[in-house]
Amino acid sequence: MVIHCPCGTKIGSSNDYRLIFLKKNLREIDLLCPNPECYLKELGFVRFQVERENRPQLEIAKFYAPLVTYNATQIGQNEATKELKNHLKAIISKRIDWKQIISHLEE
Repeated sequence: MVIHCPCGTKIGSSNDYRLIFLKKNLREIDLLCPNPECYLKELGFVRFQVERENRPQLEIAKFYAPLVTYNATQIGQNEATKELKNHLKAIISKRIDWKQIISHLEE
C-alpha cells in the first residue's frame, strides 16, 4: 500500500523517507518527505535515549497529524494507521544505523 504525503509525493516504503539526525541534544531523528520541495518537509520523528552499554532505547516514534489525517481520509483510518506503523517499525529496525547514531553522540 502506498502512503501519500499531502504534497502529492508517493511513499511506497520505509526506504523512501529521508532521515536526518540534526537534533543530537534531543536524541531525535527527523523523518522527511522524499520530495525536497515539499511544503511540510518533516513528516515525523524517532526519539530515543541511550541506556547502559550505549544501547539505544526507543522513547517515541510517530508521524505528524497532517500525514496521518491525509492518508486516513484517502485510504481509511485502519489501513493508514496499519501502514504507517509498518513504516515506523521498518525505519527503526532496518533503516536507522544505530551504531553510527551512537558514535555521533560520542563525538
